[in-house]
Amino acid sequence: MKKNAIALFILYFILTILSCSDDGETDDFECNCSSDITNLSFTGLEAETFKLPPQSDDMPIRILDSIAKADFLLRVSFPFEQRQVGLKNLPTQGSFGFSSAYACSCVFFVNINNKVENIQILQKIDEEVGFIPITSAFRVENFMEFEGDLLTIDEALEATRLLEDNLSFINQYDFRIGDGGMVSESAAFKIVVGFDDGTSLERETSIINFFQS
Repeated sequence: MKKNAIALFILYFILTILSCSDDGETDDFECNCSSDITNLSFTGLEAETFKLPPQSDDMPIRILDSIAKADFLLRVSFPFEQRQVGLKNLPTQGSFGFSSAYACSCVFFVNINNKVENIQILQKIDEEVGFIPITSAFRVENFMEFEGDLLTIDEALEATRLLEDNLSFINQYDFRIGDGGMVSESAAFKIVVGFDDGTSLERETSIINFFQS
């Protein structure tokens, strides 16, 4: 369900741009869209832990006790607020919200005021040692495709830049364990996110107990 929603958002963005292209009927159907952009700011950081559902379209399940590493999902998301919205005209609604043939639609442009620049994941085995980096043990579910390969964090950030370059955005990453050997059988995780405006946020999870699947 999550992947479908994100993919539909991206599809909406691409097709809306195409719907505004010159179709040779500008005398009869004139676009009068605003060039204003919605300024968006991430206002927080949330970290939640789930068990992967049996079916990919089902909602993830809250972890109650222990979990297999292969079923573990760490969801990192960013609440946000819109500081300015400037669309003069609303699109004529058709299938999936697109205009009918020969009509024009206005695009919803987004500018991120504080872009996610880096994401680190650390684990804590005990209080004495504290948190140690473990970022490379995780992979990110591919939010650019319905059934894509898992991405490294660097690849996920590159895909994020691609969306932002096209005035779109993503505010949720689902992390899976890619290298189980690096993850302790019992650990708490800390997520540290750096933004391009120089600020950073961090969140910690409760202790997760893993068992052999």
